[in-house]
Amino acid sequence: MARAFNKMGYNAFVAHYRIAPHRFPEPLIDAAQAIRIVRSRAHEWNVNPLKLAVCGFSAGGHRAASIGVHFTKAPSFKGKTLDSISCRPDALILCYPWISTFGKYKTGGIVPDNASKEQAKEISTELYVNENTPPAFIWQCFDDGLPVENSLIFASALRQYNIPYELHIFPKGGHGLSTAVKNPHVHSWVALAGGWLEQMGFKKYVKPAVHEEIKYKDGFYKGVYNSDEQPYTATVNITIKNEKITGVEWKIEDTKLKKIFDKEYEKTMEGDQFGIIQCKSDLRGSKKYGPQLIQTQNIDEVDAITGATWSNKLFKMAVKDALKNAVTEK
Repeated sequence: MARAFNKMGYNAFVAHYRIAPHRFPEPLIDAAQAIRIVRSRAHEWNVNPLKLAVCGFSAGGHRAASIGVHFTKAPSFKGKTLDSISCRPDALILCYPWISTFGKYKTGGIVPDNASKEQAKEISTELYVNENTPPAFIWQCFDDGLPVENSLIFASALRQYNIPYELHIFPKGGHGLSTAVKNPHVHSWVALAGGWLEQMGFKKYVKPAVHEEIKYKDGFYKGVYNSDEQPYTATVNITIKNEKITGVEWKIEDTKLKKIFDKEYEKTMEGDQFGIIQCKSDLRGSKKYGPQLIQTQNIDEVDAITGATWSNKLFKMAVKDALKNAVTEK
């Protein structure tokens, strides 16, 4: 399967994840780590870290759907470097996926035997689609032994949140076809998926050219950026010695709630629940912004390592404000 995407010009990685006797959330943890590993080495592997899709078949389709709806719930291991990187995929490719583990079309084998109804419901991915779930390409065969409603209900959930998707239900083929090379009609899904990725903005990523090393004037520089989209203000203090960035301190303040987002905290206002949850999620990743800027000496390369989150945008603009007077004239 990975080679099929290679032939269409896409980089592909094969993820190894835990299966039976392991159960949820172990596979979710493995999927999250796979995404983080690829993003952490995006520049080295010639990958666009802002365009990562996950593809899964059957039970693997449940893994892919799970990381698409539960990426903020992937357990975090304090002190681990990879945990600072976003594990949200940018697109889902779900191939005859197991979706529902609760209700009329539930499927077995994924839910632990001793799971409660509440736990089984949590694993039923269609119930957790939300406005942050990535777009999806979904396909299945009508005569599949796995109820085709699994694909239909996930697509319906995406529609409720106006999230783009492409859905194909082929009349014959059964289950477990992979690329379906022996069934030309179903095999067309590979090219369709490649075309869909292109429509979603995916393309072969070209490694940026190496730019001339930037040199800065020694000193202490402060930068401030006020977001026009959200009530957030980013402040950055940068220390430069021997023409190199050697120190970075920063914070983001919510000017509406009067809170500083430099550490995790419990949600306190239901009216701003999304903003607070998003902040907790993104700022776990923000711990790398300063170290990566010191390592690369170029703010434009930080995206490739941390991912382009809203907090990264604020950080980047504040850094540019701080450095506008620090760049040495050529």
